[in-house]
Amino acid sequence: MNKEVQDSKVPTPDDFICMFGCEATINPDTIVQECIFYDDSGKELKLAFGLLDNSFSIFILNNDSLEVSIRSDYLLSVNISGQGIDVVYIGHSKDVKFSLKVWPQIVISMLNLE
Repeated sequence: MNKEVQDSKVPTPDDFICMFGCEATINPDTIVQECIFYDDSGKELKLAFGLLDNSFSIFILNNDSLEVSIRSDYLLSVNISGQGIDVVYIGHSKDVKFSLKVWPQIVISMLNLE
């Protein structure tokens, strides 16, 4: 990895709540921001952002069964707009972008950036 991880700018819990109507909090003990979304089928998306160490996690659960689990310590950016969230992190050879759609169905797509 030839890029240095800088302080990423994560939208605040209020930004997520206003944009998506989700649950969003910051744990004062761990300084981790967690956002939880539910789609119309009951599927659950959990996002966690380490506000001190630039880590992030993405979990998608369906009926309490883990379907997707992604974690990295190299978060670059988080952008929210409409019904979507873009998470960019430093991958092994290229930056990677996850695009998350949260309504009406939770959908995740991945793109290697040049």
